[in-house]
Amino acid sequence: MVNHYKAVWNNNILIGSGTLKTTLGYQQNRRQEFGDILNPTNYGLYFQLHTINYDIHYLLPQNNGFGISFGVNGMYQNSLNLGSEYLVPEYRLFDIGGFVIAKKKIGNIDISGGLRIDNRSETADALYLKPSGEKTTATDITSIQRFAGFATDFPGFSGSVGASYQINEYWNTKLNFSKGFRSPSINELSSNGVHEGTIRYEIGNPNLKPESSLQIDYELGFESEHISSKLNLFMNSINNYIFSSKLPGKNNNDSIIDNSPAFKFTSGNARIMDGVKRLAPAIVIPVFQPDWPSEAPVQLKHSRDHGMSLPERAVSLVVRARARASRAGGPAGEKVGAVFIRTVTFPEIPAVGKSV
Repeated sequence: MVNHYKAVWNNNILIGSGTLKTTLGYQQNRRQEFGDILNPTNYGLYFQLHTINYDIHYLLPQNNGFGISFGVNGMYQNSLNLGSEYLVPEYRLFDIGGFVIAKKKIGNIDISGGLRIDNRSETADALYLKPSGEKTTATDITSIQRFAGFATDFPGFSGSVGASYQINEYWNTKLNFSKGFRSPSINELSSNGVHEGTIRYEIGNPNLKPESSLQIDYELGFESEHISSKLNLFMNSINNYIFSSKLPGKNNNDSIIDNSPAFKFTSGNARIMDGVKRLAPAIVIPVFQPDWPSEAPVQLKHSRDHGMSLPERAVSLVVRARARASRAGGPAGEKVGAVFIRTVTFPEIPAVGKSV
């Protein structure tokens, strides 16, 4: 059962010839999970999360096709464990990030870009339990440590730059370069318990580093009265990609904790390497008819098993073509066919050492 409460205060203030926009919000999330069928009203897990969001940015007036805005935003969170079962420790985090965004129009070319610098400060409390499962302190000689306390900072930066060009009345093209950043979440850092949603015992890793990604995407588009089509090229590479890996047990069997398979969070680098040679295409060309959907996505994947459960989003090179047409003289927007081509490749990825 989840109860969520939210209050937001927005302001627009004219300062000089620019505009100052501010947003302040408060949220409270109460999540209760019930797992005892003999006592269906007694919850086991009970997370109470308090969040304060803030956003302050200033928009300068556009001058000769040039616009710029800058500001700061982030959030503060305080999470409490009010139940009798525990998956993650009680924690507090504070996010702050400063950013600047600029855009410029030069004839048929639109250029835009942005830069952001972030820091996350995260503190988790140690938890000690009695053999009966009740909370106690570290001075209790019978206590068992469920979670270790920690305090850490995750700095990082992200940015992007891109341009779009209107070649003529029908053709346009776009090119973007970007760098991303993501801090590890509290469950990735310090989980130690059965996750009822995934039916597995999850173990966090306090040594995880933030994810960092590089991305390039290109688009070529055609637009006319009756036909619209796009060709997209996309490539993404992620360093310190975080994922959960199954822990091996004896005789290569699964490691079982509390009657659930055990998984531990780990990380590895995922990069495109000579990916063009390992493309796996899939092509679908439906019969043209008025009732056919405008897109028919189908894909054939090729991957290599390196002994780790690396999700699909780790890295990919995607080539996609899409087209739609309307019958001349028919109702406006009538869809009469589609062609969808997609190729996906996964590169050679260095194996990540097994968790212990």
